[in-house]
Amino acid sequence: MEGLETSAEIGKTQPPPDSPPCVEESSKETAAHSIMEIFPHSHSDNYKPMPFFQRLKQEIGLWNTESRERMAWYTYDWANSMFASIAITFFMPLLLASMAKSAAFKQGLIPSCTNCTYESCPLNTHCQMCVIGEGDKYWNGTIWTDLPVRTIPWWPGDVDAFQFATRVVSYSVILQVIIFITIGAIADYERFRYIFFLGFIILGSVTCMLLISVTSSSLYAYAGALVIISNACWGTANVLYNSYLPLIVADHKEVVAANGNRDVWEDIENFMSTLGFMSGYLSGILSTISAIVLVVVMPNNQDLAYKLNIFIAGAWWALFAIVTLRGLKIRKGKPMAGEKYLLFRGWYSTFNSLMHAARYPETFKFLFAWFFYSDSYSTVAQIGVLLAQQQLCMPGSRLAFILIISIVFALLGNWFFLWLQQRFAVGSKAIVTINLCGYLVICIVGMMGFIPGSKIGFKTQAEAYVFALIHGFMVGSIQSFSRTICSDLSVPGRESEFFALFEISNKGSSWLGPLVIGELYRANGNMNYGFLYLFLMIIFPMILFWSVRHEKGMRDVGR
Repeated sequence: MEGLETSAEIGKTQPPPDSPPCVEESSKETAAHSIMEIFPHSHSDNYKPMPFFQRLKQEIGLWNTESRERMAWYTYDWANSMFASIAITFFMPLLLASMAKSAAFKQGLIPSCTNCTYESCPLNTHCQMCVIGEGDKYWNGTIWTDLPVRTIPWWPGDVDAFQFATRVVSYSVILQVIIFITIGAIADYERFRYIFFLGFIILGSVTCMLLISVTSSSLYAYAGALVIISNACWGTANVLYNSYLPLIVADHKEVVAANGNRDVWEDIENFMSTLGFMSGYLSGILSTISAIVLVVVMPNNQDLAYKLNIFIAGAWWALFAIVTLRGLKIRKGKPMAGEKYLLFRGWYSTFNSLMHAARYPETFKFLFAWFFYSDSYSTVAQIGVLLAQQQLCMPGSRLAFILIISIVFALLGNWFFLWLQQRFAVGSKAIVTINLCGYLVICIVGMMGFIPGSKIGFKTQAEAYVFALIHGFMVGSIQSFSRTICSDLSVPGRESEFFALFEISNKGSSWLGPLVIGELYRANGNMNYGFLYLFLMIIFPMILFWSVRHEKGMRDVGR
């Protein structure tokens, strides 16, 4: 084997490239085995995982020697999570929507109503008021009606403020997919993994910080372009960051000594993935607290507060990424000798991987299920803030508090599900299944808003706090354990390519959620239709996910 394949082996010999996968069992045995993998199972050879905090203490104690690269890897979650937590999920959509609304009402915003309720208004002039559970309403001097729709030009046609924010997010995700496919295979050659990682961090953090230069709402297109570029670079850097995981795990002394024991590999891998996410959420908590301070002290200039927070997120990303870049080993991948048309290699590899997916059927089933269910939790995060602001009339300070709740419970959820796995030997499939059930609860409650006279279904601000709690408790875990499953089912020596497929599957659907929900809102004027879409994007892939045979998939790819 060549390049990265050598460092990725864990005591097993990889099958020849053209060899068929392991012999299939009967359909009944396959179904039974797939379902049983969901439930707790005993560790082989009486292996007992090291308790989380004991292993954490060990990692910290070895930070300047054996665990130096691992500590550098964890640091990148700390670095990029501020961008994820308060920039692309929170302040960027709010800033884009605010700029678009100001640009659309360039002749002057409709004044706010005073001394009015939704039942009556003593004013004989026009005004607007946000009604909790209903959104913005317009008083025309006689009756309440929906707020007049004002639009701005944004390809492929005119859009309102909500659609502009959601379309920018969708377009940035589409650009991510294009970049993923192009560089996914190239990054496994020579030192390109590290070079690309460095380049996208620089470009992404700089374009993020440049949003502070947007001084007029008429520059909404410029702001949208900066968001598209920065989010695309952030996602691409994460692909390269994730592709280091199986390489670093394979070099761990316990994995090497275990000579291919799957439980040791899974224990180290889950610990690393979970600790990375936990460091990220801790970073998110600290950044959100600082963000609240800016929002509270600048109540009359919210757009400037948004831009300052976005600038801080970009600077934080760049600053702490230096620690990661200094600590990661610059591994040399496969040689480029004899390679032609390398720029198109990713597209060919992606097409070839999909066309020949039968060679690794468990990997393909997982990626196909991931394609759909990843859209659910990412859309909840991206759209939830806009829903809370526009339909539940929540000010910036309360939205920031909801964000803190979500991040705190994401940190707790990461720790809890790792403890659950270690304490009761619960498989990664079981953890992801539990997480998906949590999101089903959110969708079912949200759909209850369709019932006439219903008091729940995103009708009260209290529901926003509950939804943030559930989403936070599940999101870190589902990301972490999905990442470890992908790592297990990736072919040694082709980690960047497979993690690119992982992100392509993720982002290949993530642009759909914001776009579809924006169009549903435009057609029906009811944001609750988004919960029906999210419900369908969870229930169907959950059934497919149950059929994935984790252990067989690892054997198929040579792990």
